[in-house]
Amino acid sequence: MVKRLLFSFFHNTEKGIKMKKSEGKSLCKSIDRQTVISIITVLISIATVIINIGTVHKNDVNTKVDRRVGTYTDAVVSLETICFREWAGQEGYGEIINSDVNDEWMKEQLLHAVDIKARLSIFDEKKAKDYWKIVCQIFSPAHTFDHETYEGLINSLKQEI
Repeated sequence: MVKRLLFSFFHNTEKGIKMKKSEGKSLCKSIDRQTVISIITVLISIATVIINIGTVHKNDVNTKVDRRVGTYTDAVVSLETICFREWAGQEGYGEIINSDVNDEWMKEQLLHAVDIKARLSIFDEKKAKDYWKIVCQIFSPAHTFDHETYEGLINSLKQEI
């Protein structure tokens, strides 16, 4: 059986080598077509790679923008929350709004503020310093802060968002 397979293989190979001239021309035409198809396939593959690289770059840029917007949003929410509690105390609503304020709450807020300050400093050092200045003033014994710095920071963060 093996002999028969080898014989048919070599016999068919010899037939393939002994072609007529017309078969040779069609072989050249098919090679040309195959070459063209291969070149087109390579070009499509290269275009696909370029598109994928562009997509990865665009996704990277979008991720950075999303992080920045998330950080700025967290900073605005944090400042508004802390400042509202400070304002509520001055306006006579301190017992209602600030009844849950204790050392544990202050520790949580300060740790959260440190996290936001660290993330802000990655994007904008000035905003991080202004944010921390306001937080330190609010948690000082006087519990007051510079309203101009606060308004300026809030407005600049909202504009960035």
